[in-house]
Amino acid sequence: MFAIFNRAKDWAIGEIARIALNRFEIQKYGTMTQFTIDSEKRELSGSLELKGEEKPIDFKAGFQIADAPGGEKTLVLDTISTSREWLTVLISEYLRPEVRQIPLPKAAAAALKVLGI
Repeated sequence: MFAIFNRAKDWAIGEIARIALNRFEIQKYGTMTQFTIDSEKRELSGSLELKGEEKPIDFKAGFQIADAPGGEKTLVLDTISTSREWLTVLISEYLRPEVRQIPLPKAAAAALKVLGI
């Protein structure tokens, strides 16, 4: 029973995040067509249809939620892979660990706490 609740919770959070990212963050680059969260495995995955690309770019990333100074929360991305080998290599070689830390808005952090993520 809890597995069904967790999948529903992850789906809802993923849809809200996809809509927010499309509206506020990646609109100028393209559209995120899929975004899923697996809170048990601590994985994010999705698909991006970027302007100028013929095929979508798929991605998967491990994540943790970490405490930041001032009681804030941060999304920390661990391993990141994509459907483009060159992009995966570029990310692993040049995306510094501190850049992989994304501050979460207070509302998002509060929602994650309520949902037990």
